[in-house]
Amino acid sequence: MDAGRVSTTGTATADYAGTGLTATEEVAVSFDAAAAMTSTVTGVLDGAAKAGAGITWSATLTNTGAVTLTGLTGSDGTDGTVTWTDVPTSLAPGESVTVTGTSTLTQAQVDAGSASGAITATAEQATSTGSGAVTFAPESTVTVDLTVNGEHQAAPGLIVTDKDALTWSATVTNTGDTTLTGITLADADGLTGITLADRTLAPGESAVVTGTTTAALGEHTGTVTVTAVGGPDGATITATDAATYTAEPISASSITGQVRADLDGDGELTADEPGIAGVTVTLSTGATTTTDADGTYRFGGLVAGDYTVTVDRSTVNAGRAAVTVSPAGSDSAAVTVAESQALTGVDFGYDLLESGMSVTAELTPLPADPIAGDPVTITYTITNTGENTLTDLGVDTALAGAELTWTWPGTPGELAPGESVTVVVSSVLTEEQVAAWTLAVTGTATGTDIAAETVTASADVSAELVTASAVTVSEVGVLAGEAVVGGTVTWTATVTNTGPATLTGVSLGAGWTLDCDGTLAPGASATATATSVLTQADLDAHLVGSQVTVTAITRSGATLTAAAQAEVQVPAASAIGVRVLIGDQEYPTGTGAAVTTGDELEVSAVITKTGATTLTGITLSDEVAWQLPAGFTGNLAPGESLTVTATQTAVAGSHTLTVTATGTEAGSTVTGTGTAVYTASDRGQDDPPRADPPTTRNPPHDAPPSTTTKLAITGASVGGAGLVALLLVGLGALLRRRASRHEA
Repeated sequence: MDAGRVSTTGTATADYAGTGLTATEEVAVSFDAAAAMTSTVTGVLDGAAKAGAGITWSATLTNTGAVTLTGLTGSDGTDGTVTWTDVPTSLAPGESVTVTGTSTLTQAQVDAGSASGAITATAEQATSTGSGAVTFAPESTVTVDLTVNGEHQAAPGLIVTDKDALTWSATVTNTGDTTLTGITLADADGLTGITLADRTLAPGESAVVTGTTTAALGEHTGTVTVTAVGGPDGATITATDAATYTAEPISASSITGQVRADLDGDGELTADEPGIAGVTVTLSTGATTTTDADGTYRFGGLVAGDYTVTVDRSTVNAGRAAVTVSPAGSDSAAVTVAESQALTGVDFGYDLLESGMSVTAELTPLPADPIAGDPVTITYTITNTGENTLTDLGVDTALAGAELTWTWPGTPGELAPGESVTVVVSSVLTEEQVAAWTLAVTGTATGTDIAAETVTASADVSAELVTASAVTVSEVGVLAGEAVVGGTVTWTATVTNTGPATLTGVSLGAGWTLDCDGTLAPGASATATATSVLTQADLDAHLVGSQVTVTAITRSGATLTAAAQAEVQVPAASAIGVRVLIGDQEYPTGTGAAVTTGDELEVSAVITKTGATTLTGITLSDEVAWQLPAGFTGNLAPGESLTVTATQTAVAGSHTLTVTATGTEAGSTVTGTGTAVYTASDRGQDDPPRADPPTTRNPPHDAPPSTTTKLAITGASVGGAGLVALLLVGLGALLRRRASRHEA
């Protein structure tokens, strides 16, 4: 489409007599593709509608044609006031783009109330122009300031003498944002001699017009009115001002004085005590004036006679004043003036009374564990720290349903300087305050001074609404009876309410018996008991412990807890009993078991744990190869026995077999010893047979063999000579037996 042409190429092939033939031809169609573009413009005023303000413009360019637009540029095709930026160089069919432009508001546009902006978008293929406008309502205002002899005073205005020359001056100022036209100035009474016709003023521009007249006796006010046309709608605007003068007769009398502040209240006015401006002073003729900046007042044009000058005290420090200097000791003074007399020094002095108030607040302590509905009592002390009486006193605390109880020092509702009044504010805690854990109250005291103005002071109180309730518990234990399995320990717990509020629901849990109903007053204690049964583990540890947890409910429903623990020493004794048997009998003393030398003796040791604790790590003396029961762990519980066996060959003579068992209990070594005695002798050829020696292989406690150890043998032993003798005797006996057999 962008090329304005479309083409196609056709190729034909054939074979003729074995020869390949080819023909190619291109066919093209040219057309004119439509190129088109649209543009729209909008604007926004930046700030107030005055000359120099900025306008931001936006233009939307759209390619409404069928070809891509290239070489695109944008400009203000009208007056060139808009500068466009960010214009793309190309735009595809159907594509839109928004570009930004700026312009500065001119005074002519402000006066017209509108500004226009335009864009001319130019591409190689098409051109489009769009425009838009911004409208606004600029402000149009005018002022006029009138003076007489350079003064602009309130009545009676400038004081002059009859027939004095007066110069009137009117300053007209365009205080708006539009150009004002057709400005005229009119004097309705003709007192000023000022005129102005068809003047134009730009914003901020002023024009000064003057006129001259001659003063006439009495008080006169000149008034001028300015009229102008401004704004897009051509509205008429006006402004008026006036100035006053009073002309006195050339030979008239006058009364002049001052109203001043007697700062130290000593009844004397000194040079450093200033005048008071704005005080209203009235003459008995009905004439009224106001003191100037230095407190001076003047009544002129008077004839000789008696007059009364009165100061309106309500205009002195808003009425907060006490007269201290006056010709008559009051707000009024009677004076007499003579013909053409200028009476001066009719002065008044006032002690300016300050108003002031202070307030303190004291919160009555809240319950130790506060809840909604508890009383809140705040005592406020309000003191008049000023110099005039306060009335209409009140206190605002914003507490719901607060009740106020006043204790007045004098007349109820009044508080003289230096006096104090006490007010008790009573309310209750709210759910919101309790939920916030805080009570914070600002009390604002108010009163009215003699100037009918409000005097205020504030005081704050606050408290954290946290529980002060507390509970403690201690525990001791006592062993009841012997330290044996199944024995008991008695535990005693003492619970104490260490807080300032009563606790309820006091409990130590299952197994404990409390000697009260579960309620404890502040400082009160209760005792609870419980018992525990000794176990073998307790005895083995020589120690038994207990832990107790007490719970209690506070006034606000919160749960308090405290815990304690105690231990009791368990003095359990421990011992090992050892019995040594030859065969199934004990021979602990004497000659013991009578056996034949060389007999195989069945020896057993019975180890018994006595006492209340378990013995661990049991070992036996190792000179005999003991056979231990299978699975033996080396431990013996109280009352439990262990039987071990061994085979011992009898040796001629008397011997003592000693067996020592050793174990550990609570870190200490425990031992036990047992013995067995036997006497072995040779049997001659002619000796009658002996009864069966105690060589039974059935020990008292039949136990399968397991690991082995040796058992030490101690006692009398046979010397070397004796042993040789025994061997010879035995050999002789053997020979005799053989000879006897041969003889037979």
